[in-house]
Amino acid sequence: MWIVQALIRSQGQIFFQRATLSGLLVLLALVIASPWLAGFALLGAAVQTGVSVLLRRPRRTSARLSSSGGDRSSRGRSGPGSGSARDGADRAPRGSDHFAELTPGSVPSSGSHRASALAMSSLSTDATARRDAADGIHGFCGALTGCAAFLACGTSTAGLIWTVLGGALCALLVRALERVRIFNWLPMLTGPFCAVNAALNPVFARWHRDAESPGAPPFELVGPIADLISGTLRASAQVLLTDHLLTGLLVIAIMFLAGAREGLWSLIGAVAATVFGFWILGWQPTMAGLAGYCGFLTALALGAVFPRHDAARAVRLLVPLAAACVTVPLLWVLQQTGMAVYTWPFVLTTWAVLFAQRQWARRELNGAAS
Repeated sequence: MWIVQALIRSQGQIFFQRATLSGLLVLLALVIASPWLAGFALLGAAVQTGVSVLLRRPRRTSARLSSSGGDRSSRGRSGPGSGSARDGADRAPRGSDHFAELTPGSVPSSGSHRASALAMSSLSTDATARRDAADGIHGFCGALTGCAAFLACGTSTAGLIWTVLGGALCALLVRALERVRIFNWLPMLTGPFCAVNAALNPVFARWHRDAESPGAPPFELVGPIADLISGTLRASAQVLLTDHLLTGLLVIAIMFLAGAREGLWSLIGAVAATVFGFWILGWQPTMAGLAGYCGFLTALALGAVFPRHDAARAVRLLVPLAAACVTVPLLWVLQQTGMAVYTWPFVLTTWAVLFAQRQWARRELNGAAS
């Protein structure tokens, strides 16, 4: 059943992974932290997926026009509405065409599995909507919303309301952003999740409480090197809004299972940001994994999911690494505002780098043309 596949793959799409196995392992990582955390993630994914599919159902008039051959707007175009999403998704963009190919019908590939930077699509049929939803690209912001709600409110009624409301708002926001021109090429990433939950967090402030403890790990790490290892593992777990060591270890394993590039870049980003975090944020938040989780995602995105194949090797290596480090002071700045930070440092840093790369590519093309 496509909805079951959608709920599973939504968990993997948090890490740009389409494979069902990746989704199942992410669910296992959530269960290790807390079975309730996994339950809330599934609920949030279900709500966002359901609302997203409903929003993309064709109107009856459009369906009648299409069946009679009168709907010309849906003909001769590429993109998910014409069934090219799956075909274009497996082609990793190359060189200066990288940004030109990030259109509604193409999603970059990550390793051997199709990755998503969130569906930037205008879906026109029920079948296409269900197909893309089944890949999890319309559910991972909802899954993260469920995690955020559980983290803040626990298993309370407020947490359930937050999850359902937040999942629906994520679907609505994604649908609205699909009509914004810049998102024809710029991936939304977890931006909708951040925006919706940063707004909902103060609304539910009176019901905030500590989430259930995931339980102590079966081992303790002691010493400076061990601190770095522990901070890195917890940073990997913090992508799922938990700090459980075993969850972080499984997340790293999931990334290496997806591919060597995915595993190395996510690990390098988490380590670099964690090292930087000991200096910028201090020992306690860094040991909790708060310094490294955005570095994990940023290095993964820029190094493995959106690599610049036409750039020099040094640039391809240094840009994701530097961007991962930049997320740490940006995290500190955002914390000073009192807002719920979530993955904003990852989103903003990755957007800035992709925008700069696009402008640089355009300048080079204009220079070559002149």
